[in-house]
Amino acid sequence: MEAVRGAIEACLSRYPQWLEHSRRPLAEIRYADTSVVRPETIDAREAFDLAATGQPRAAADRLQQAINGLEDPALRGWFMEQKAAYLHLVDPVAAQQLLTSAVNENEFVLKPAAGIAPAKIRAAAVQARAWRQLIERWRGQWLIGECVRR
Repeated sequence: MEAVRGAIEACLSRYPQWLEHSRRPLAEIRYADTSVVRPETIDAREAFDLAATGQPRAAADRLQQAINGLEDPALRGWFMEQKAAYLHLVDPVAAQQLLTSAVNENEFVLKPAAGIAPAKIRAAAVQARAWRQLIERWRGQWLIGECVRR
């Protein structure tokens, strides 16, 4: 622990030996001359520019082009949520329907105003029959099997 304290002290106090040893590895780092911007990022910016100039329908259409090319469901859902935001300005009902689809792709996007239909749960009778069949199969090994039989 004392060695860690010494290293922190050397760093924060900017001791000359520390500076020399810490700068040498950094001096050899070379960064790429160009950066890579993902195509969907460019599409999102173009959609934003369209919306900023009062063209929300065109912005939504531009995002749809990006959505069509996405394979990652989480990213696709997020882009669908953004499209719904632009679409809401011209067609609120369609925007809510799109949010319903977006939730199927990415559960972390905004939920539609009407909510999401809950997943259907098996009926209690079906579960009870399955439980009884399990108990019957293991009847001789469980004490509870004798109770259920009566």
